Amino acid sequence: MSIFSPKKILILIVITLSCYTIYWTAISLILKSQINSNINHINGLIYNDISISGFPYKIQTNINDLQIVDFKKGDSLKIPNIKINMNPFDLKNILVRFDKLRIKISQENMNIKSSIKEVRGLINLDNSSLFSASFLINSGSMTVNNIKVGEMSQTKLDMVKEKKDMYKFNALVQSANLPLIKKKDIKIELNGKSRINKKNVNGSFQITAKLNSTDEKIFEFPVNIKNNKAYMLFIPIFDLDKLFRFF
Repeated sequence: MSIFSPKKILILIVITLSCYTIYWTAISLILKSQINSNINHINGLIYNDISISGFPYKIQTNINDLQIVDFKKGDSLKIPNIKINMNPFDLKNILVRFDKLRIKISQENMNIKSSIKEVRGLINLDNSSLFSASFLINSGSMTVNNIKVGEMSQTKLDMVKEKKDMYKFNALVQSANLPLIKKKDIKIELNGKSRINKKNVNGSFQITAKLNSTDEKIFEFPVNIKNNKAYMLFIPIFDLDKLFRFF
């Protein structure tokens, strides 16, 4: 009997597929367990269910109706559906997709509401820690005390680790409308570096805005973050603890 007989080839294929199925199932269950343990410690977190799909080419984790709510203060973060994709043989690269995110935060006398749509992200891990991340956001808007302060479209955000806890940031909004200053179709860039140690952030950034039609500079100013407090020209504008409280 030939060593390459159809029967032996069939048996080899069956064994290979069975081993791969066992491997895929084991990895998917481990990932689901890790995701459960990582998000279940978040105060006020609610979700409908977590499911795994994508066999045999990928491992896709689906988190449905995710909400993080501070019932006492009324703050909330809501994402109807998150898809997290991984290659079964490359667990260092993670694709993240969701179609809508809504966030509501109350700060002093301000009620801030923001919505972003069609988000796609690639996260790279190095020894289980974040090395780099890139996100594309199709559109978004923000209101303060029910007054629309901005709309954006085609936004890209990149961050990459330079050394321990130190990350370089670059963000580009291809087109933004700012009703309060009566400007439309503005390109906004943000560049800077930040040290992130657990939930403590310190960094310096520069924001520049130009008209797309003429390249005329509309404004430029620095933003500094000290112990999670963001300052623009020494004026406090936002407390990042509000966001970190969700996580």
